[in-house]
Amino acid sequence: SLSFFLSFFLSFFLFSFYFYSYFYSACIGFNRLKLFGPNSISFEVQSVFQVLISEVFGPFYVFQIFSIILWTFDNYIYYATCVLLMSLLSLTSGVIQTRKDQKKLRDTIEEMEPVTVCRGGDVFEEVGSSKLVPGDVIVPYGGVMRCDAVLICGNVIVNECMLTGESLPVTKIPLLYKEGDIYNSKVHAKHTLFCGTKVIQTRYYDGAKVKAVVIRTGFSTAKGELIRSIMFPKPVDFKFNHHIHKYISVLALIASLGFVYTVITKLNRHANTANVIMHAFDLITIVIPPTLPAAMTIGVVYAQSRLRKSNIYCISPRSINISGCLNVIAFDKTGTLTEDDLGFSEVIPVNKDDLKFDISVKNLTTLNANDLLICLATCHSLTIIDGLIVGDPLDKKMFTATGWILEEPAINDPNKYDILIPTIVKPNTSLFTSGDEACDIEVGILRQLPFSSSVQRMSVVTRRLGANHFVLYAKGSPEMISSLCRKDTLPENFSTVLMKYTEKGYRVLALAKKNLHMSFVKAQRAPREELEKDLKFLGLLVMSNMLKPETSNIIRTLSAANIRSVMVTGDNMLTALSVARECVMINHEDKVILLEAIDLGNSSDHSPPLLSWKYANSGARANGKNHVKINIESSSNFHIAVTGKTFRVLREHYPDLLNKIAVRGTIFARMDPEQKQQLIE
Repeated sequence: SLSFFLSFFLSFFLFSFYFYSYFYSACIGFNRLKLFGPNSISFEVQSVFQVLISEVFGPFYVFQIFSIILWTFDNYIYYATCVLLMSLLSLTSGVIQTRKDQKKLRDTIEEMEPVTVCRGGDVFEEVGSSKLVPGDVIVPYGGVMRCDAVLICGNVIVNECMLTGESLPVTKIPLLYKEGDIYNSKVHAKHTLFCGTKVIQTRYYDGAKVKAVVIRTGFSTAKGELIRSIMFPKPVDFKFNHHIHKYISVLALIASLGFVYTVITKLNRHANTANVIMHAFDLITIVIPPTLPAAMTIGVVYAQSRLRKSNIYCISPRSINISGCLNVIAFDKTGTLTEDDLGFSEVIPVNKDDLKFDISVKNLTTLNANDLLICLATCHSLTIIDGLIVGDPLDKKMFTATGWILEEPAINDPNKYDILIPTIVKPNTSLFTSGDEACDIEVGILRQLPFSSSVQRMSVVTRRLGANHFVLYAKGSPEMISSLCRKDTLPENFSTVLMKYTEKGYRVLALAKKNLHMSFVKAQRAPREELEKDLKFLGLLVMSNMLKPETSNIIRTLSAANIRSVMVTGDNMLTALSVARECVMINHEDKVILLEAIDLGNSSDHSPPLLSWKYANSGARANGKNHVKINIESSSNFHIAVTGKTFRVLREHYPDLLNKIAVRGTIFARMDPEQKQQLIE
């Protein structure tokens, strides 16, 4: 009886505790739902009457209605009827078009589906995506993300074309918390699953489910911000709008003078009051053309129909007119001016004996399995989906050139993955020709530190079969990798060889390695700043990037239309200059001023960095802000080229000079995404 009593009491206690915990979490979830609101991006399609009212009560249409009434009283029946029919036709077309685009937008954004939420421990619950609130821990599966969430366990491969326009798989890795860290969606983008992006594959570690913490819902998400920008576009204040107002003001002034003159002359001739008012107001309708809004609406509707054929939709038709006011167009380089795919050209290894670059290698299958070749075969973010290798085009070209094989665990469920069996790369014996020793290698990729534009590099932690230590391989921009390498491993002719290839328009990446003598757990959790330092330089990877066939013609067309073309890229300055000259963005006879910020290192007096400039392909150099100012104001046939570092210095210390450089600048290289946005604004 005692054992029965104890078991009954224990069961009752556990049941009460479970019920209390569930009830408490439900209440907390309910309170958070009241606080944050439902996770939905709702878009209300305006009724025909609402759209019609918003159009009719515009100043032009009000004036047009007034003109039609006036002409009717003055017996201009046919003319008034024609204008009325034209206005009704344009209004009807505008209303139908606006309603179609609004419905298209609504059908695109209003979607709901069930989501698995972790309620603590092994308790999971299926809820509608509209009930998600910040703080919920969800288990992402294949499909479209319905919120912004930070990955805390497992890997997720997503397609972010909705945000970036590039339909390339992106691998998201868990966020490792460090003391004092504050989450930032830009800094921690590689750990964030954004709303609207498609989850292709999830991979768990050692039986643990993939989990992510919800951080934003509804209109606060990345997709919500995009929808808000469409629904409520930022007001754009163009000179064109000021000119329209000035033009209407001048016409109104002329009409007012004519109105006063007509009233005075009619009264002096003792005309009746009705005749005076009728002719005076009729003069106003002659000076300001009442058919102008109808003609403009028909033109906009026709433009909308042409855009729709290219799957471009616009719910703010007035914005179409703005596109005719553009006088500067800023282009990215890779994938925009140049082809999406990079072609493998060669690698340039370092000679260990004299610390100089060795003869370049174009066929990697002839190489022994040294660190350089292993770096090329492992340092990438490629994965296998449906039996195909997918990932960044540069990584695919680089890996294909090695002639190695990528193997991942053979599993039936694409949402399952086990860290105990890592991704393996090994030589393809049918292609490898350098000897039997190289063909017996297998290298496991244990951890990826993904590429980020802010750090300009990526790296992987690997372990060779049978080795007793880990090896980190890194690739990235030559400037960044060289700054992380030990100086005694850098070749003496590093700058000369780098300039030789970048001046010809090649994309150049630097390769490096580091032996890691640490435990498996520390290799998995150590911050990348600790791992990616004191590297050993291995060599350079050279990739060719050809212009698109239509690029030069488009740049010439824009130039002929007096529209300035600007290149804003994250690539090397000399590579950008070479592409700019090749596509005639910069004529070969034009001078190019390279503007650089030189830090004097005087942190004590807080003096700003000195601005230094020189002509491209010239050693002549001048220092000081005044020299730059004189050249900008006195010369006409030249272009300015700046890097992201210099752009940052200009924004912080020389804001008055920044405006002039933005107007005359043609090449902006090594710019991160935030700086690109700042430049456009």
